[in-house]
Amino acid sequence: MVYWKGHTLSNEVLLKPISNLDVLPTLAQWTKSKPPANTLDGQSISGFLTTKNYNQSHRPIYYHNTKLEGVKEGDWKLRITQKDSGELRELFNLAWDPSERVNLFEYPKYSKEKEHLLQLFKEFPKGK
Repeated sequence: MVYWKGHTLSNEVLLKPISNLDVLPTLAQWTKSKPPANTLDGQSISGFLTTKNYNQSHRPIYYHNTKLEGVKEGDWKLRITQKDSGELRELFNLAWDPSERVNLFEYPKYSKEKEHLLQLFKEFPKGK
């Protein structure tokens, strides 16, 4: 829940997923402060929170622990993790499966989304 009297949208339910990584860049923009150079993948979502029918897409969000584990863009999320002695690859549509229960990775119907996210995963910004 976000509220800033006279700034954020009133009586609106925003359904696009955002990341907790977006909090710092958003607050920095609102306070006209410069965020640290290494704010990970967050970006200001001020427009999303203050402008009705805002339609700018969020750049990809990368998930990493000690190493890269996934990438999310729009409603789609790819996760690649180690399981037992192999690799587990998972693809989810967060718009209709926010709990990430149905792995769509092997479904040919979603090969376009899978290939796009695999490419983003491969192109993960170095130095992160």
